Amino acid sequence: MATGRKLVPVAAALLVLSLTGCEGGTLLVGTITDAAGKPVAAATITLDVVGGNFSPAKEWSTQEGAYHIHVVHAPERTHLVVTVSKDGFEPFTKKFLSKGTYEHLNVKLKPVDPVNVRASQ
Repeated sequence: MATGRKLVPVAAALLVLSLTGCEGGTLLVGTITDAAGKPVAAATITLDVVGGNFSPAKEWSTQEGAYHIHVVHAPERTHLVVTVSKDGFEPFTKKFLSKGTYEHLNVKLKPVDPVNVRASQ
């Protein structure tokens, strides 16, 4: 319930920005889970704009694996990159084209293969 309350001001800000025509933005929400479908808490989520002079955003997943992250960018469709990382898991990266002010992405993290970790050390 608290997550929903946090989304209201962010969504309102995105609406105002999109109506003024000055800047756009994307709100990305979803959950982070492991291979068994269990929530992954405290995963680091970074959302970055490809090109331009916009600052990347950084957030962390909740105990339930939920996250929401917002980045400001030009009002037109924009290329974005989301990265999710957590110790013990392979990093997840996805490039995508924003389709509007709201995007949904659930991420399933794969555990790090201990054999490959030892071989690279």
